[in-house]
Amino acid sequence: MGGIGHRRAMRVGLDPAAPGAKAHRCDGLLVGPFQCEPPFDLLIVNTDGSLAERSGNGLTIFAQALTDQALMTGACELRVHHDKSDALSPVSTQVEPAVREQVAGFWLELGLPTFGPRWSGPRRLPKCSWTKRN
Repeated sequence: MGGIGHRRAMRVGLDPAAPGAKAHRCDGLLVGPFQCEPPFDLLIVNTDGSLAERSGNGLTIFAQALTDQALMTGACELRVHHDKSDALSPVSTQVEPAVREQVAGFWLELGLPTFGPRWSGPRRLPKCSWTKRN
């Protein structure tokens, strides 16, 4: 079907980049849908070419584009395919049109966030003293 710009539309050749701006003008690309009815498969391509497992902003933009094209008319499943060897692919996310405080949008079931050293990378934290006392 075609790709949908992710987060910021690319503006190639329209304006010169501001001083200190990134060399690229977007932070990813959404590719899909590959079907005309749910569930919808998609790819989220990062600027380095890798495939992301999930992006809340990206999935919201994708859901809006599906709604604008009259492909999504109610709650449905979005399946993000990625290239990570340590996680299952595709990653399924339920999305549902919603209205809150008279503003139309979408609810995404992204699961519970996980925090801590196991998930953020550091394995050993150095000993530190917050009060300058050991």
